[in-house]
Amino acid sequence: MAKQQDRQRTTVRNTVFESDDSVCLSDIEEEFQRTCASGIESSEDSDNVVTFRPSRRINRICDTSESNNEMDQNSDWQNVTENDTYSGYIAFSTGDKVQGPQVPTDCITPLQFFSLFFTDELISKITTETNLYAQQIISGREVSTHSLWQNWYEVTAVEMKAFLGAIINMGLMPVHDIKDYWSKKFNAYIPFYNNIFRRQRFLQIFWALHLETTPQTGNRERISVNKVAHLLNYLDQKFRQHFVPAQNIAVDESTVGFKGRVSFKTYNPKKPNKWGLRLYVLADSLTGYVYTFLPYFGKQTTNALIDPDLPITSRIVLHLYNNLQQSIPGAQGYHIYTDRLYTSIILGERLLKLQCHLTGTIMTNRKGIPLSMKSPKLRIGETVAYRKEETLLLAWRDKRVVSMLSTGGTSRYQIVGNRRAGNNTAQPVFKPSIIAEYT
Repeated sequence: MAKQQDRQRTTVRNTVFESDDSVCLSDIEEEFQRTCASGIESSEDSDNVVTFRPSRRINRICDTSESNNEMDQNSDWQNVTENDTYSGYIAFSTGDKVQGPQVPTDCITPLQFFSLFFTDELISKITTETNLYAQQIISGREVSTHSLWQNWYEVTAVEMKAFLGAIINMGLMPVHDIKDYWSKKFNAYIPFYNNIFRRQRFLQIFWALHLETTPQTGNRERISVNKVAHLLNYLDQKFRQHFVPAQNIAVDESTVGFKGRVSFKTYNPKKPNKWGLRLYVLADSLTGYVYTFLPYFGKQTTNALIDPDLPITSRIVLHLYNNLQQSIPGAQGYHIYTDRLYTSIILGERLLKLQCHLTGTIMTNRKGIPLSMKSPKLRIGETVAYRKEETLLLAWRDKRVVSMLSTGGTSRYQIVGNRRAGNNTAQPVFKPSIIAEYT
């Protein structure tokens, strides 16, 4: 009887796996138990087995909880392709601050603007740290007669400003080697650098330049970060102090070219600077002004972000907007624009709680996206839109399908220009308003 049941179980399973029908394994087990209970008996040598074909189940999924969740998710979204009304706009306010630059009226020259960020306080800090580091270099080695450090003397604040000016100018006219800026050759001579510094003195400051003295610990990565943390935090505060962004702001990442040896160096083949240090930036869309930024230092940055229950990309946006709220108390009604790396439904909901709208391109495999939005069949110029409370999902096809999320827009169209027709008449070009505003 036991072998008979084994053969029956094997036959049932083969029938299931060979069938194209979608069935539940629990139904198979029930049918098998009924077959065994019917009292079918045969000798151990008999090849007669009882088989059955499972009944066809159309659109049946064994994981019923997943199916119900998907159905409930789709039922929450309302198709608003033809008629979409939204009245949840948040009034824009910057509290008691005035939108735009926050600088003295007599600040008009480039040097004066530069001094707003590289203040005398910061220059003094860098000068002091550089002199201390140079003394450590000299005291820790035996200086030879012809060494570069033989005639070292302390840097002054005025000399440090001249050094920073030379560094900035070098970025405008790159050469193969830093020593070539003091070349005496007829076809390579640059008088600016010779008039400001002797080459030996410039190299002394260049190699002794130091920003922060940090305690020696076993964590080399933390030491590297702490050496520049004071400067970056200081500049970030100054960026926020001297400007109040307009309503539309954007969050994106930027790569600062760097090929040194640090563990948090990143590589992105799609960026102009493929190797470098990554910065996450919140900028004013009207002027391009960098309002606040977050340097990426690996897990140290990740662990310090707010809302650890959210995806890392959502936490980055929330961290940057939190900086804005701290600098502009009472700010509300801002509208953040992001690309598909950051945009998600959960991020839009969290920003709404902070009185901020979100618009951005979105990947259709994000959590919470309804099935009807994952691969819509659209002709050129067609759209499909779904709304759940304040959140709008829209797909529009131009050359390809573009998927958008917005918590501060509707599915309406707007005219973005004119196109000449065959009879030389102008025809208006229509585009969904949230895509036009995003661009």
